[in-house]
Amino acid sequence: VITPRAAFRALNWNLLGVLAGAVGLGAIATSSGLTDAIADWVTRTSGDSVAILVVLVAVVAVVLAAVVTTAAAVSMLVPIILAVSASLSVAPEPLLALLAVAACLSFINPFSNQSFLLVMGPGAYSFKDYVRLGTPAVLATLVTAAISCWLWLAWM
Repeated sequence: VITPRAAFRALNWNLLGVLAGAVGLGAIATSSGLTDAIADWVTRTSGDSVAILVVLVAVVAVVLAAVVTTAAAVSMLVPIILAVSASLSVAPEPLLALLAVAACLSFINPFSNQSFLLVMGPGAYSFKDYVRLGTPAVLATLVTAAISCWLWLAWM
């Protein structure tokens, strides 16, 4: 049993700050018009192709989640996906499910995931370890999730 004082001392305040900042980053991206600009770009780039839309959502989510936290990536991309799906008359649910999976695929960059940061030091892992082991996992999962999303959209 842990005492409240010990639990308070065990908190990683830097980690809590990162998570709080992630939500703020999403709000800033939305209020600044960045999400609207990205939504316009995705809409123009995908055209009428659902397959291209699925690939764009998957790639943008993985890349963004590798640079910022998962929470920040999701909070920035949800309004984009909703805007794009409305403008292209595509159901948003499969794209949001793809976002949920793709944003969690931040295995390549240890700095994009708080759990990886917690174990990097004690496990003596290097950045190269994450890239070497994470890339195949990201690619395999992303291809599977994108195909599943595309099939779901085709079924709807």
